[in-house]
Amino acid sequence: MGDVVIASVGVPSVADPVHVLVVGKGWVPAYADGGAVPKGDGLDGFVVTCASGLDQVSESAQGDAELSVVVLDHELSGMGDWSAIPIIHMHIGNVPIAIVIDEMSADDAWSAMNHGITGIILKNTEESIIRNALTLIASGETYLCGSVIDALRPSPSNGRRLGDIELRDALGHLTSRQFQCVRLLTGGLTNLQIAKEMVLSEKTVKLHLHTAFRKMGAHNRADAVRIAFLHGMTPH
Repeated sequence: MGDVVIASVGVPSVADPVHVLVVGKGWVPAYADGGAVPKGDGLDGFVVTCASGLDQVSESAQGDAELSVVVLDHELSGMGDWSAIPIIHMHIGNVPIAIVIDEMSADDAWSAMNHGITGIILKNTEESIIRNALTLIASGETYLCGSVIDALRPSPSNGRRLGDIELRDALGHLTSRQFQCVRLLTGGLTNLQIAKEMVLSEKTVKLHLHTAFRKMGAHNRADAVRIAFLHGMTPH
Protein backbone atom coordinates (compact mmCIF):
# COMPACT_ATOMS: atom_id res chain seq x y z
CA MET A 1 0.00 0.00 0.00
CA GLY A 2 1.30 3.50 -0.78
CA ASP A 3 1.50 6.48 1.48
CA VAL A 4 -1.85 7.76 2.70
CA VAL A 5 -3.08 11.18 3.65
CA ILE A 6 -5.67 11.02 6.42
CA ALA A 7 -7.34 14.34 5.79
CA SER A 8 -6.54 15.17 2.22
CA VAL A 9 -5.76 13.74 -1.19
CA GLY A 10 -3.79 16.13 -3.42
CA VAL A 11 -1.92 19.17 -2.25
CA PRO A 12 -3.83 22.09 -0.75
CA SER A 13 -2.79 25.67 -1.21
CA VAL A 14 -0.46 27.05 1.44
CA ALA A 15 1.76 30.06 1.77
CA ASP A 16 4.72 30.10 -0.60
CA PRO A 17 7.24 28.99 0.43
CA VAL A 18 6.61 26.50 3.26
CA HIS A 19 8.95 27.15 6.20
CA VAL A 20 10.23 23.95 7.81
CA LEU A 21 12.39 23.38 10.89
CA VAL A 22 14.12 19.98 10.71
CA VAL A 23 15.45 18.79 14.07
CA GLY A 24 17.90 15.89 14.10
CA LYS A 25 21.00 14.65 12.34
CA GLY A 26 21.33 12.55 9.25
CA TRP A 27 17.89 13.05 7.70
CA VAL A 28 17.11 14.69 4.36
CA PRO A 29 20.72 15.55 3.55
CA ALA A 30 19.59 17.49 0.48
CA TYR A 31 18.04 20.04 2.82
CA ALA A 32 21.01 20.28 5.18
CA ASP A 33 22.34 23.55 3.81
CA GLY A 34 19.03 25.29 4.53
CA GLY A 35 17.66 27.98 2.26
CA ALA A 36 15.13 27.33 -0.47
CA VAL A 37 14.64 23.78 -1.68
CA PRO A 38 14.48 23.75 -5.49
CA LYS A 39 10.99 23.88 -6.92
CA GLY A 40 9.55 20.71 -8.31
CA ASP A 41 6.75 18.14 -8.29
CA GLY A 42 4.13 20.86 -8.52
CA LEU A 43 5.12 22.47 -5.21
CA ASP A 44 6.42 25.98 -4.72
CA GLY A 45 9.45 25.10 -2.63
CA PHE A 46 10.52 25.32 1.00
CA VAL A 47 12.66 27.38 3.30
CA VAL A 48 14.39 24.94 5.64
CA THR A 49 16.16 25.57 8.92
CA CYS A 50 18.10 22.71 10.48
CA ALA A 51 18.84 22.10 14.16
CA SER A 52 20.87 19.20 15.49
CA GLY A 53 19.03 18.87 18.80
CA LEU A 54 15.95 19.82 20.78
CA ASP A 55 17.92 22.41 22.74
CA GLN A 56 18.12 24.48 19.54
CA VAL A 57 14.39 24.45 18.76
CA SER A 58 13.55 27.64 20.61
CA GLU A 59 16.32 29.70 19.00
CA SER A 60 15.64 28.27 15.54
CA ALA A 61 11.88 28.83 15.81
CA GLN A 62 12.34 32.43 16.96
CA GLY A 63 14.50 33.02 13.91
CA ASP A 64 11.65 32.14 11.54
CA ALA A 65 8.43 34.04 12.15
CA GLU A 66 6.75 32.16 9.29
CA LEU A 67 7.50 28.67 10.59
CA SER A 68 4.95 26.22 9.13
CA VAL A 69 6.10 22.74 10.20
CA VAL A 70 8.55 21.21 12.67
CA VAL A 71 9.99 17.83 11.68
CA LEU A 72 11.56 15.74 14.46
CA ASP A 73 13.79 12.72 14.16
CA HIS A 74 12.24 10.02 16.36
CA GLU A 75 15.72 9.04 17.55
CA LEU A 76 16.09 12.32 19.44
CA SER A 77 16.20 12.14 23.23
CA GLY A 78 12.74 12.46 24.77
CA MET A 79 10.91 11.17 21.70
CA GLY A 80 10.56 7.59 22.90
CA ASP A 81 7.99 8.54 25.56
CA TRP A 82 6.93 11.75 23.80
CA SER A 83 8.00 13.83 26.81
CA ALA A 84 9.73 16.25 24.47
CA ILE A 85 6.51 17.22 22.63
CA PRO A 86 4.98 19.49 25.32
CA ILE A 87 8.32 21.24 25.72
CA ILE A 88 8.58 21.82 21.99
CA HIS A 89 5.04 23.22 21.85
CA MET A 90 6.04 25.74 24.52
CA HIS A 91 8.53 27.15 22.02
CA ILE A 92 6.62 26.85 18.74
CA GLY A 93 2.99 27.29 19.81
CA ASN A 94 0.50 25.56 17.53
CA VAL A 95 2.88 24.90 14.65
CA PRO A 96 2.24 21.33 13.36
CA ILE A 97 4.78 18.65 14.30
CA ALA A 98 5.77 15.69 12.13
CA ILE A 99 8.18 12.89 12.93
CA VAL A 100 10.51 10.87 10.72
CA ILE A 101 11.14 7.28 11.71
CA ASP A 102 12.50 4.02 10.30
CA GLU A 103 9.33 2.10 11.17
CA MET A 104 6.44 2.43 13.62
CA SER A 105 4.00 0.06 15.30
CA ALA A 106 0.28 0.73 15.60
CA ASP A 107 0.61 1.38 19.35
CA ASP A 108 3.35 3.94 18.79
CA ALA A 109 1.33 5.58 16.03
CA TRP A 110 -1.71 5.93 18.32
CA SER A 111 0.52 7.38 21.01
CA ALA A 112 2.11 9.83 18.58
CA MET A 113 -1.26 11.12 17.40
CA ASN A 114 -2.55 11.34 20.96
CA HIS A 115 0.43 13.59 21.74
CA GLY A 116 -0.41 15.93 18.89
CA ILE A 117 1.79 14.58 16.10
CA THR A 118 0.09 15.27 12.77
CA GLY A 119 2.59 13.64 10.43
CA ILE A 120 4.44 10.31 10.41
CA ILE A 121 6.98 9.98 7.59
CA LEU A 122 9.35 7.07 6.97
CA LYS A 123 12.98 8.05 6.56
CA ASN A 124 13.33 6.18 3.27
CA THR A 125 10.39 8.02 1.70
CA GLU A 126 10.95 9.47 -1.77
CA GLU A 127 11.70 13.18 -1.81
CA SER A 128 8.63 14.03 -3.89
CA ILE A 129 6.38 12.33 -1.33
CA ILE A 130 8.19 14.10 1.53
CA ARG A 131 7.50 17.42 -0.15
CA ASN A 132 3.82 16.62 -0.57
CA ALA A 133 3.58 15.39 3.03
CA LEU A 134 5.19 18.52 4.48
CA THR A 135 2.95 20.76 2.41
CA LEU A 136 -0.14 18.90 3.59
CA ILE A 137 0.92 19.02 7.23
CA ALA A 138 1.67 22.74 6.94
CA SER A 139 -1.88 23.28 5.67
CA GLY A 140 -3.33 21.67 8.80
CA GLU A 141 -3.93 18.20 7.38
CA THR A 142 -2.76 14.90 8.88
CA TYR A 143 -0.38 12.65 6.96
CA LEU A 144 0.45 9.01 7.77
CA CYS A 145 2.63 6.71 5.67
CA GLY A 146 1.00 3.64 4.20
CA SER A 147 2.69 1.09 6.46
CA VAL A 148 1.32 2.89 9.53
CA ILE A 149 -2.17 2.98 8.04
CA ASP A 150 -1.96 -0.78 7.44
CA ALA A 151 -0.95 -1.31 11.08
CA LEU A 152 -3.84 0.83 12.29
CA ARG A 153 -6.48 -1.38 10.68
CA PRO A 154 -6.95 -4.26 13.13
CA SER A 155 -9.24 -7.18 12.40
CA PRO A 156 -11.96 -7.73 15.01
CA SER A 157 -10.87 -10.31 17.60
CA ASN A 158 -13.92 -12.45 16.87
CA GLY A 159 -13.25 -12.38 13.13
CA ARG A 160 -16.52 -10.57 12.38
CA ARG A 161 -16.73 -6.99 11.27
CA LEU A 162 -19.58 -4.84 12.50
CA GLY A 163 -22.28 -3.96 10.02
CA ASP A 164 -22.87 -0.31 9.23
CA ILE A 165 -25.79 0.06 11.65
CA GLU A 166 -23.83 -1.60 14.48
CA LEU A 167 -20.80 0.51 13.68
CA ARG A 168 -22.85 3.71 13.67
CA ASP A 169 -24.09 2.86 17.16
CA ALA A 170 -20.61 1.87 18.38
CA LEU A 171 -19.23 5.21 17.22
CA GLY A 172 -21.74 7.20 19.26
CA HIS A 173 -25.04 6.71 17.43
CA LEU A 174 -24.03 8.63 14.33
CA THR A 175 -26.65 9.57 11.79
CA SER A 176 -26.25 8.05 8.34
CA ARG A 177 -24.87 11.33 6.97
CA GLN A 178 -22.40 11.72 9.84
CA PHE A 179 -21.31 8.11 9.38
CA GLN A 180 -20.76 8.55 5.67
CA CYS A 181 -18.71 11.70 6.25
CA VAL A 182 -16.46 9.87 8.72
CA ARG A 183 -16.07 6.92 6.37
CA LEU A 184 -15.03 9.19 3.51
CA LEU A 185 -12.66 10.98 5.88
CA THR A 186 -10.91 7.69 6.67
CA GLY A 187 -10.54 7.20 2.93
CA GLY A 188 -8.42 10.33 2.66
CA LEU A 189 -10.91 12.90 1.38
CA THR A 190 -10.89 16.58 2.23
CA ASN A 191 -14.09 18.34 3.35
CA LEU A 192 -14.52 19.71 -0.16
CA GLN A 193 -14.09 16.28 -1.72
CA ILE A 194 -16.55 14.77 0.78
CA ALA A 195 -19.02 17.51 -0.12
CA LYS A 196 -18.74 16.70 -3.82
CA GLU A 197 -19.07 12.97 -3.17
CA MET A 198 -22.19 13.43 -1.03
CA VAL A 199 -23.63 16.34 -3.06
CA LEU A 200 -23.62 18.61 -0.02
CA SER A 201 -22.14 22.01 0.74
CA GLU A 202 -18.73 22.07 2.37
CA LYS A 203 -20.27 23.94 5.31
CA THR A 204 -22.75 21.10 5.86
CA VAL A 205 -19.93 18.54 5.76
CA LYS A 206 -18.00 20.51 8.39
CA LEU A 207 -21.11 20.52 10.59
CA HIS A 208 -21.63 16.76 10.17
CA LEU A 209 -17.98 16.04 11.02
CA HIS A 210 -17.98 18.40 13.98
CA THR A 211 -21.03 16.66 15.43
CA ALA A 212 -19.62 13.22 14.64
CA PHE A 213 -16.33 14.04 16.37
CA ARG A 214 -18.22 15.13 19.49
CA LYS A 215 -20.27 11.93 19.55
CA MET A 216 -17.17 9.80 18.99
CA GLY A 217 -15.18 11.60 21.66
CA ALA A 218 -12.59 12.59 19.04
CA HIS A 219 -10.36 15.61 19.65
CA ASN A 220 -9.57 16.21 15.98
CA ARG A 221 -9.59 14.61 12.54
CA ALA A 222 -6.69 12.26 13.23
CA ASP A 223 -8.30 11.14 16.48
CA ALA A 224 -11.58 10.47 14.67
CA VAL A 225 -9.77 8.30 12.14
CA ARG A 226 -8.02 6.46 14.97
CA ILE A 227 -11.33 5.74 16.73
CA ALA A 228 -12.99 4.68 13.48
CA PHE A 229 -10.18 2.26 12.66
CA LEU A 230 -10.21 0.83 16.18
CA HIS A 231 -13.88 -0.06 15.66
CA GLY A 232 -13.09 -1.78 12.39
CA MET A 233 -14.24 0.85 9.91
CA THR A 234 -12.76 0.46 6.45
CA PRO A 235 -12.96 3.09 3.69
CA HIS A 236 -15.11 2.16 0.69
